[in-house]
Amino acid sequence: MEHSFGWRRRDGVYQLPDGTPVFKHSWNEADAGWIVDGTADQFFHGGDIDLIGPDDPRQLRYRENYTVAHNPATTSWLAGRPWTGEADEDFWNRRYRERTLGPGWWLGAEMVVSYRKWLLDGSEVYPLFRAKAEEYRRLGYPL
Repeated sequence: MEHSFGWRRRDGVYQLPDGTPVFKHSWNEADAGWIVDGTADQFFHGGDIDLIGPDDPRQLRYRENYTVAHNPATTSWLAGRPWTGEADEDFWNRRYRERTLGPGWWLGAEMVVSYRKWLLDGSEVYPLFRAKAEEYRRLGYPL
């Protein structure tokens, strides 16, 4: 979409309403502050492709990665955004150690098998998919 329409690609995090950082995610920013999420269907919180206006509260679900130094507790312009209280990387690492973040954890149980197949098929073509599959294997999750 960036190359075809000139809508800037953004890489960050999509989060649930309670602040849980779901995924390292990408979306596009169109004119006048609109978000165009071409893969919104994976979160089951909207349509296949979501168009989110600048005044839509769902805009807050799309954000940069929260770090120890960059979070709503210490960064004034982020005040009021949902936050779990820990940096995203720490959140993910802790949940992986607790074995509560397996492949496709944010999907319904019926979709996890499809997600694993999609990830493995993609790992034969895309380096990013291959790296994610290798990460799951290192963490001891079967694919």
